[in-house]
Parts: sequence; structure tokens; C-alpha cells
Amino acid sequence: MQAELFANAHALRSGGDPVMTWVGGAEVEGIEYNSATHKYRVALEVAGQPRLEEADQVIVNAGYRPDLSFCRELEVRETGGALECAEPGFHVVGAKACGRNGGFTPERGWARIEAALGTLAANLGAPAGA
Repeated sequence: MQAELFANAHALRSGGDPVMTWVGGAEVEGIEYNSATHKYRVALEVAGQPRLEEADQVIVNAGYRPDLSFCRELEVRETGGALECAEPGFHVVGAKACGRNGGFTPERGWARIEAALGTLAANLGAPAGA
């Protein structure tokens, strides 16, 4: 299922749908909605150049860097794009666990949660999965 989703997204990105335009590496400078035309006007900056797009719908897939300020005093490091923590009892799970690595999947997320819960259960003397 994930491979099919990736293939479909790649086809759309590559111009596989004439009604959709993908603009990568853009910074959004502004978005306006024109109630007369029912369209969005999106002001972008792409490679230092201004660009104006008009669209019925806008989908923004914004990248981000995790905010690690909450764990500044802990021994948290980024290894291969994923966040790792050597502090006992502190577990990084969810999308933040992948850091700047775009490899987060629900399966990887659940695996990290199960590992964290297993460790917590073992520390409490309970059987894992209880």
C-alpha cells in the first residue's frame, strides 16, 4: 500500500495530472482568496525568484526541523537523521523520533512506541504488552 501511495505521489509530482501543478523548494510569501473567482492567489519565492500561482485548492507539505528545546538538558542526539536518547526512561516517539529524516511511517512509529512501552514495562516489572 505504501509503495502504491509513493508511486501515485511521484506520478502527480512528475506532471501526471494536467490539473495539478507541483512547485518544490518554494517559500510561501502570501495566500489570498478571491471570493469573486473562488480561487487562491499564492505568492511564492522559488530559487530567489517571485512566482504567482492561481489555484482552486492549495496543498502545502511543509518540512520542518524538530524543536528539541524541551530536551536541551538531556543527552539527545541525531543519528542518521533519527533522534536517539541515552537518558534512562526518556523515549522519543512519533514523527519527532525521525528528526530531519523523512522516513517516518506509521509502522516505524508503532515499533518505537512498542519498544518504549516494553522498556517501561520491564522497568516496572510487568510483562511487555500487559
